[in-house]
Amino acid sequence: MGLALQGSFVTLRAGLLILIFRPFKVGDLIDAGGVLGTVEEIRLFTTVLASPDNIRVIVPNSKVFNDTIRNYSVNDTRRIDLPLGIAYGASMIARWRCCGK
Repeated sequence: MGLALQGSFVTLRAGLLILIFRPFKVGDLIDAGGVLGTVEEIRLFTTVLASPDNIRVIVPNSKVFNDTIRNYSVNDTRRIDLPLGIAYGASMIARWRCCGK
């Protein structure tokens, strides 16, 4: 009996910790438990996400809490690295043309 309920207790404990510590909220874009999506619901045993292609994904809270949680919505700005290639013979002085001049 105890072994049968062990998984449920782990998931329940993870759900309680998520509700207490609030690492994300409804509407946040997160990557947790190997799933990327927008949080629709936070339940006691599961977290419901909507994937970028609008598929509803239900992830057990034990999997969410025991994995790395990436919250893309928590900060106002994000850094994006954009590598640009410049030819060796190109001039490094930018020549901007604006407004037909």
